[in-house]
Amino acid sequence: MKRLSDTLLAQAVPDARITTGQALAASLALFIFVSSLTMLVRWGQRYFRQGNTLPLARRPFLTVPPTVTWFTAMLSLVWVAAQLAVSFSPVEKPADVSTETGIEGETPPVDSQSESAPVSTKNQDEQLRDARGNIFAILQMNAILTIGLGFSVLIATLRSRSRIQTHTASLYNKEQTADPTLASETDQYSSLTDLPLSSSPSDASVIPDRSLVKSPSTEFPVSLDSSGSATDPDPDPEPFSFRAELVYAIEVFLVAWFPTMFLRFLLVELISQVTGEVPESNPLLELLRSGPGQELMLLIALTAVVVAPIAEELQFRVVLLGGLLQAGRPQVAWLFSSALFAMAHGFPDSLALLPLSFLLGYAYMRRRSYVAVMLVHFLFNLSNIALAMLSLPQPPMS
Repeated sequence: MKRLSDTLLAQAVPDARITTGQALAASLALFIFVSSLTMLVRWGQRYFRQGNTLPLARRPFLTVPPTVTWFTAMLSLVWVAAQLAVSFSPVEKPADVSTETGIEGETPPVDSQSESAPVSTKNQDEQLRDARGNIFAILQMNAILTIGLGFSVLIATLRSRSRIQTHTASLYNKEQTADPTLASETDQYSSLTDLPLSSSPSDASVIPDRSLVKSPSTEFPVSLDSSGSATDPDPDPEPFSFRAELVYAIEVFLVAWFPTMFLRFLLVELISQVTGEVPESNPLLELLRSGPGQELMLLIALTAVVVAPIAEELQFRVVLLGGLLQAGRPQVAWLFSSALFAMAHGFPDSLALLPLSFLLGYAYMRRRSYVAVMLVHFLFNLSNIALAMLSLPQPPMS
């Protein structure tokens, strides 16, 4: 959004006609605002009482090949540089029709107006056509990136789990294992309990110091002691639950919403005071305000709400964050991947999105779930798109 007050304070403009959609947008924004503050208070209470805000999931991360991690890091840096270059490049504004007569502010004759009207319509059609082409290009790029990274992570994860199961099966056929290092290979991340906002002894009961591997003959993980010998299976592993991850995703979304929107509002006000111009927001939101047709609005919603969470969370959380975690530097991985994600959205959104970006990284390290962070991203983009569409002064053109 260009300004946080565009929706909440629209009724304060004198002689402004408020549509039903704008009233709904104001109500929705107020509801999210109150819910966000409430969740911030709950998280604060939970942290001071338990030492953490999200429970640590008892499951390993997805496996990421090192070459894929570094390739994605280089690709992300190039994308960040391109976005920042576009953000700080001068924007060419269309020439005012009234200046074409040679006298600024003078209204052209009737004949001139009739001749210039088709030109204006043509320019608008060309802009919409270019916007549609850009959106299709974004969709194609994200599809290629998602398929490439997704297959790489899937194959690496399946191979890793197959290797673990093979080693585990050998433990049942031998009284003593010949590979005492197996315990450290089974779950490289089981000791990562010193993550941001989570340095609490309570996490020790969630993730034990022993490694957990899957037994080929049981659904429960098998615990390995320090010598690598198999002991009794853990009676209470944590299975994946979409409902549980959705609940955690809603919490993270609400906690991130108010800081992100408030920081965006402060940045817009500061830049407006310094430069005298209101900075542009996300290009997709700017395109929505231009009143595109219904087909283009559906493409915008599809790109922002569905495609972006799938592609960006795979790129920045699963591959970058998860891959760098394999190097054993969780703090560096968290900071680097979060900063890249924020800067990839251009200026000033790069600064405003820092709270959301850090919380997405924190949620992935705690829940170890690609689905959880996708849902957070989905809810955040859906709320922005819904507020932007409801705030339109008139329905989109058919």
